[in-house]
Amino acid sequence: MKNLLTFTGGILLLFSCSGVSGQAVPTEPRAYLNVPKGTQSLGAYYTYADANFPSLQNSHYLNESGIHNNIVFTRFASFFSVGGKTAGVNVMLPYTFVDGNIPNLGLKGSNAGFGDISVTIGSNIIGAPSLTLPEFVKYKQKTILSWSLQFTGPTGKYDTTAVLNIGTNHWIFKPELGLSQAFGKGFIWDFYPSVMFTTPNRMIKNGHKETTKPIMGLDTHISYSFTPAIWASADFFSQFGGETAVDGTDQDDRQATIKVGATVKGMLKRRHLFGLAFMKTVHEDQGADVLAVTFSYMYTLRL
Repeated sequence: MKNLLTFTGGILLLFSCSGVSGQAVPTEPRAYLNVPKGTQSLGAYYTYADANFPSLQNSHYLNESGIHNNIVFTRFASFFSVGGKTAGVNVMLPYTFVDGNIPNLGLKGSNAGFGDISVTIGSNIIGAPSLTLPEFVKYKQKTILSWSLQFTGPTGKYDTTAVLNIGTNHWIFKPELGLSQAFGKGFIWDFYPSVMFTTPNRMIKNGHKETTKPIMGLDTHISYSFTPAIWASADFFSQFGGETAVDGTDQDDRQATIKVGATVKGMLKRRHLFGLAFMKTVHEDQGADVLAVTFSYMYTLRL
């Protein structure tokens, strides 16, 4: 029978191990696999991230900063048919506990609250037709190409006087293409180019306005199915760009980061999907040096 993990893998299943709620969420391996139309899932994610990270107060990169995040995400996803292709919508809401210190500024702080809500829409272009469950059992993946657009809104807790903020106080728009290629016996290669745009933050400290240039992303994953219910992947994430300006003055903080990681997923009794993901920065140039671990659980409400 068809690998049931794809029921909750889906076009828009995202995972959070970025280290900061309110940032665009990276896309996990096998995220663009096909699913039966009508599938709905509900889940919870927990991420612990220990990072040398920019000050969330003004986004200036301070390499000695130590930021510790405990993030709990709730997630809902629903899949349907648009023009005979699989499409879907995904909603994620984070709650974050953060503490850290910024030695460069002699500051320490902590905060807790809801982060920025993220909504992702997307649909298949080729290779993932909309199928009923009986039709899906006979489906065999070859090449899949899909698109998605993630919106992150400024709904998170934000205070111009806070040392560390939960929200970002700006909109984030992240269009992405998802290419997924099955090869060999049980192998899948994923390739995700993306670009992230942000609106200005007009409420940083002392009434200044901050703008951020687009951030280019390029992620790839190679995964292998050990059984129909268990698979694992090697993960690669990269981001470039994102230089900020305050009141029109460039801050000379263009970032370049490369992260590697691994993901393991396992299905229990068809509807219960458990996951563990690890990510570590291996190169950073004025970016985030992140060590993150994510535990996830998804329950399939409807097939």
